[in-house]
Amino acid sequence: MGSASPFDARRIWAILVTYAGATDDDFNWVSFRQWFDRAIERGQDEYRFMGLLGFGGKFWVSRDGFHVSCYPEDLTPEREHYIQTTNLALIQVWEAAA
Repeated sequence: MGSASPFDARRIWAILVTYAGATDDDFNWVSFRQWFDRAIERGQDEYRFMGLLGFGGKFWVSRDGFHVSCYPEDLTPEREHYIQTTNLALIQVWEAAA
């Protein structure tokens, strides 16, 4: 990770794997890592990881923080739980770096 970013991409990836079911393998980690550095530089972007959130499972970077979401039509009570749990962990990462 570049020295300009206070965020630990590995920690964020671990949150996506643990709480949102992102596929934990070298290919997906490297893809996320490369994308993450560019997204932080731009200040906004989205990364489709799918996982337990289905095809529309995305991780978002904005100037206001990190969050995950899925397509509204794919939202179920179970996915809502995954989203809330993941987002709580991502808020902690964001606030710790502030």
